[in-house]
Amino acid sequence: MTKDGTSYACFTTAAKSRSGIEAAGFLPEGNIIIYVRASLFSAAPEPNERLTFDSVIYRIAQVEQSHGGSIYALNCVESEQA
Repeated sequence: MTKDGTSYACFTTAAKSRSGIEAAGFLPEGNIIIYVRASLFSAAPEPNERLTFDSVIYRIAQVEQSHGGSIYALNCVESEQA
């Protein structure tokens, strides 16, 4: 994964099967979830930031942090769909 010109080691899974609900409504369904160590970032990734994985540009729809805070789960949608 590349974000702001920096490469990060990561792994991925399939997209979420359903959108979650929050106070403002449903979260967008993702195309891919990217998992990356939190310690690699100086600041947490934010929703709507762009990143590249496997030559595809994605927009971060949601950022979740694991229990203990060591891993970020980035729920991303392809930039063309955003």
